[in-house]
Amino acid sequence: MQTTNYLHVLPPEIWVACWALCSLQQLRRISLVCSLFRSLVLPHLFREQTFDVAALGRGLDKGYLMDVINWMDRVRHLHRTAVRLDRLAEGSFPPSVHTWKVTFSRGMVVFRTFFATLKNYRNLASLHIGLTTIDLFSREALISLPSLKDLHLHNCDIVAAEGLLTVDGLKMVECSPTESVWLVCPDTLRTLDVVPHISPLITGFGSDTLRSLVDLSVQRLQSLVIQTLTDPLPAVPHSTIPLLRSLAAPSDIVRELAPGRPVGNVAIFDRPTANSLMPVCIDISHGTVPLHTLCLPCITPTWDILAAILSLFPELKELSLKLLPSGPRHGYRGQPGGPGTVSGFVDRQTLVLNDDDAFLDSPPADNISDAELEDPPPFIVTEHMRVKKLHAVQEQSNPFLSMGFIMQDVLEWLMDGSLSFPPNIEVFRVEEDAPRMRDPDFQLPVADQHQVIAVLSRLYVHLREVQFGSELLGGSWTRTGDLWAREVSGCREVVKIIVRRESNI
Repeated sequence: MQTTNYLHVLPPEIWVACWALCSLQQLRRISLVCSLFRSLVLPHLFREQTFDVAALGRGLDKGYLMDVINWMDRVRHLHRTAVRLDRLAEGSFPPSVHTWKVTFSRGMVVFRTFFATLKNYRNLASLHIGLTTIDLFSREALISLPSLKDLHLHNCDIVAAEGLLTVDGLKMVECSPTESVWLVCPDTLRTLDVVPHISPLITGFGSDTLRSLVDLSVQRLQSLVIQTLTDPLPAVPHSTIPLLRSLAAPSDIVRELAPGRPVGNVAIFDRPTANSLMPVCIDISHGTVPLHTLCLPCITPTWDILAAILSLFPELKELSLKLLPSGPRHGYRGQPGGPGTVSGFVDRQTLVLNDDDAFLDSPPADNISDAELEDPPPFIVTEHMRVKKLHAVQEQSNPFLSMGFIMQDVLEWLMDGSLSFPPNIEVFRVEEDAPRMRDPDFQLPVADQHQVIAVLSRLYVHLREVQFGSELLGGSWTRTGDLWAREVSGCREVVKIIVRRESNI
């Protein structure tokens, strides 16, 4: 059979459009049916690799029923990930990989496989690693990367702290060094971002000079993040940091730096009281540009405070509320053994894993991916013009209500129109900062999530993302056209909203 010359069938503009407009999933599917397109895009598809082992393993050791039921599927998926890493390293595509973003779960075999094959990625320039331990084995693997320029570590234990990696940039977030850190070469370091434990790193540098570190020019600074403030902040004139656009800091710093500057994005890190929250927001509103993004912690917010805050920012596009309890919670309705535990259920199944059987059809090394499932048929959600109360409010036995959570109050205000967003709102996230909200039993019921989405998507045409509670437990929804979708327990759920014009009596 003669090979089709695709360039004569489709003009180059079509190929360019495919590459520019298609998602990675669409590009993969096109590459399976068109050999020319496959040869063109495969190196680009391998350019950035990402996997989240922690997401697959999350919950397997917590006893949640939703995770216990499908534990065998998750373990098989983890096994396929390890086999995939081995086979990719043996193929011809590791040189195409320029960025790896990986999140492990401490003590997992995938961690050993990843670092054992890392030396094959000789063109790797950026590496993001999370939830693991940097020991002697992984440190030596990092040293073997000749092209590595940027290293990002988050939530990592560092037990082998002497490496002298010749990188340009180092970022360490919530890492726990056991001693002074001498992980990177001070002569090559240009950017440094360490939160919150910077002392071990400074101690590790000792008397060495950071010869290549780029000087911080306050006059040109546009983004500022300050986690904590121990000493009082002196008065800062408006001529200092005049170009500041994004500010994430405790409320005292926000009040000092937001007024008189073009700050369009603000996140508050501490817990201002209900009485002090409004003055903070008033100071934010005195910026020289409209506020577009606001991340706000609220201690038992009342309707009047939220309404007053929203009235200050008519052009707000993203709002994140972290609702903080003002005191201890009471009234947990759970099973014996504590929140989220499953009583009386023991799964005695066994699982035999074989590398040769991980992919039953033995595909070539450059095509070892899990099957890509189509979106399931959407749930049809009818949105009535007269809004019912949420099920969590109607059913007094619901644990979400018995804990006294206030999220449903905020959602009720939005649904009945007593509280309104700015007309151009695009993203709304609301989450309660309580340990038990990580328990699936204490999430907003799915039927209520559907109902809130139905009302808000009608009221706010630009709304494209909402989140109710924990994102890890499926509380985050994104909009595509008239469909809303979320990922929960490794599955995708799709909802289609239909508006019924008659009143719902």
